[in-house]
Amino acid sequence: MPVTFTVAQHDLAPVEGLSESRVKTAHALLSPAHRKECKELFNSSFGNLDAALPAADPVLYNNNGLIHTVVRAYNLHHALVLRPDDIWLAILVQFSFFVNEPGNSKRLRGRFVAHEGQEELVVLDVGSRYTADFGRMARTMTDLLATRIVDPQLREWIVPDFSTTTENDRIVASVLMMSTLQEFFSYTFGMLCGLPRVTLEGERADWESLVRRADRIQDYGGDAVLWHRLLMPVLERFVRTFDACAGSQAGVRDDAELHAFWSKIVHWRRGGSGPSFLSGWLTAFCVFDAKGKWIPDQREDMENERDIHLLLDGAAYPIVQSGDIPAGCAGVPVKLDDNGVMFDTLMVAGLAGSRVLSTSDEQASDVGRFDTLAPLAAWWLFEKAPESPNVPTSGTRQADAKASGSTITHA
Repeated sequence: MPVTFTVAQHDLAPVEGLSESRVKTAHALLSPAHRKECKELFNSSFGNLDAALPAADPVLYNNNGLIHTVVRAYNLHHALVLRPDDIWLAILVQFSFFVNEPGNSKRLRGRFVAHEGQEELVVLDVGSRYTADFGRMARTMTDLLATRIVDPQLREWIVPDFSTTTENDRIVASVLMMSTLQEFFSYTFGMLCGLPRVTLEGERADWESLVRRADRIQDYGGDAVLWHRLLMPVLERFVRTFDACAGSQAGVRDDAELHAFWSKIVHWRRGGSGPSFLSGWLTAFCVFDAKGKWIPDQREDMENERDIHLLLDGAAYPIVQSGDIPAGCAGVPVKLDDNGVMFDTLMVAGLAGSRVLSTSDEQASDVGRFDTLAPLAAWWLFEKAPESPNVPTSGTRQADAKASGSTITHA
């Protein structure tokens, strides 16, 4: 529990001039040097864009949050509150300065990394520069750093875990870890398009049944075995998503692994003057072309790309060139006997488009209308166009039609 120590017998003095000196926005709290460098503020610990600071606890700007806070409290008779996190973060800032001194960074390189130069580390997330959770991305970056440095425990040493530590403290420490190691690493935050939310309709038993049905595919051998390896990790996570969302308002947001899974459903990379590519676990549903041939994986053509490799339970998901994405429908010829008149028809079925739906949730979108998409299942039966003028394909009397054996049943 906190303790309070009386240092001197002074009455506490209130902070004066708050209405004039308090900082009201995140941008205004930046140091003058950083404010000069700031073209546009995307995000901060206070919220997106240039968020207003909380009115309940006024904030004063100073160049050093520990030193000047203590000096002001000491000189003007204010009480002082300190957390172990405040002291540790002050130490980390100084440690970052120390390590990045050219002589020290050269001398200490072997203590931190085994590579030469700078290694680029990339963290990807769904959203845009205005919506991405950069704090979470910084935390993820330290996880990645821990896999690249000589001492993986350095991350645990830097990021505090006191009883007073907040998520904001962990983010601040994570950024300071990135700063400390910037001589050895460069950092990239990548934004991906993404799904705001997904609704899985039906019951849990339906999704379990889907897994069981798909499990049978491997029995057909050949490429079906490879396809099965791609399908099962995805379908099993549908069930886990259903479980995570059941009875939880937060849904998959509380499950980091499932959040990452849905964030990797698809990545569409435009190829400029060349082809575009599709990656992500969605490619498990487009592995065969219309002739049943396995669609070539384009991974080798994109070996220099850093954000396209996806593994789920050891299964590597293919990269598909946009022009190779197969149709979502399949067709079958059907002879139609309309009271003795024969027609060559084609029956086509599959997923042919998108239904545009409405959530009616005005908190999630501007008006809650036409803000949701769902696949559209459809079928058709139509008379086939003649392949050539000399080959009649319809209007033939049954007596003229040739057949080599038939099995007839009634609907």
